[in-house]
Amino acid sequence: MTAGSWVEVAEGRVLEVAQGDITRIAADAIVNAANSALAVGGGVDGAIHRTGGPEILRDLEQRYGSDRYLPTGQAVATVAGILPARWVIHAVGPVWDGGEWGEAALLDSAYRSGRPRSYSWYYDDYEYTFADREAGFGRRRN
Repeated sequence: MTAGSWVEVAEGRVLEVAQGDITRIAADAIVNAANSALAVGGGVDGAIHRTGGPEILRDLEQRYGSDRYLPTGQAVATVAGILPARWVIHAVGPVWDGGEWGEAALLDSAYRSGRPRSYSWYYDDYEYTFADREAGFGRRRN
């Protein structure tokens, strides 16, 4: 993990921006760029599932069903399996298409709906970790 920069975002609350492997971060929660089916994908999502083990997918299925669907701009949480984090927040971000289709609002919604305080089983004091590639932006497929 590359040492990060700390920014105070509110009294007594700091945000650290660091570069590294999200699957090695010891935090209360890490944020995963998920697809709407909450199915195991590639990239960072695949790395989180591979490293965290089958317990993450099992928890997704138990909590949200095998035919689950999550709209863009929403997020859900699961256990983190054997990852050093306690929870994985699976956020469905928008596909970037120039910014004129409400992508910024959908991304904001995904981050806000995934905030740990929105889940009763989180503590008020938490460490919230976003990966650089977790912005949820990709290229639109034609």
